[in-house]
Amino acid sequence: MAISAEWQFAAVVILIYLLDGLVLLHVDEAVVECGRRRRILFGSQQPWIARRRVLLLAPWRPLATAWKLGWGVRDTLDPPDGTDVARALLDARVRAIARLAPWVCAVWLLVLVATPLTLVFATIPLFVLVAALAWLSVWALVLRLALLRRALDLSWSTYALVAFECVACPPVAANLPRKLSLHLSPTIDLMAFVDAPSRRQVHAQLAHDLDARLVFLDPDTPAHARTAAYRDLLLATMEAEA
Repeated sequence: MAISAEWQFAAVVILIYLLDGLVLLHVDEAVVECGRRRRILFGSQQPWIARRRVLLLAPWRPLATAWKLGWGVRDTLDPPDGTDVARALLDARVRAIARLAPWVCAVWLLVLVATPLTLVFATIPLFVLVAALAWLSVWALVLRLALLRRALDLSWSTYALVAFECVACPPVAANLPRKLSLHLSPTIDLMAFVDAPSRRQVHAQLAHDLDARLVFLDPDTPAHARTAAYRDLLLATMEAEA
């Protein structure tokens, strides 16, 4: 059974949106997702693409920001230096990106819902009208982002790249909050954002990853000893909190 061109177009629009929400993570990276609540995500258990883990951000949460952070072997589980500054910076950027919410919602509804539906079920003139409105909503979103460039500390080159991606491929614009946050992630250890609800999950994941790392380290090297000590510290903390 042949699939009509209209259904193929609708499928391509949704597929582009989903692929744009795909994040590749090194083993020592995670994503801090800030929506109604803060979550720490590590992606797939095993590397799938170019020795990286795959994380598909929830497609029904386009307003949630996603901040990519790395982690390393440390001597303590206490928050690293600069934690307060990094948290304040991230919170300020989350609030700034949240000001794009009305425009992002308009793009999400017009590009991902209204345009495919009118193409499949409505007349061509109505589809053209909805597609034009969707295109205009993308331009409005890009212009609104320009007004927030200083609040986000966004360089002109990064803004130009993001704006071009949104205008050239409107389904990508529906992912703008996550795209911006991935570009603007603070440079600090993941432990700066580990709080009580997520502590056990994060410690368990890090201990698992350190076990895998120890297999490839020479047991007689300082790196092996330091990695094993950090792993043991994570496990001991988990036992104490159980």
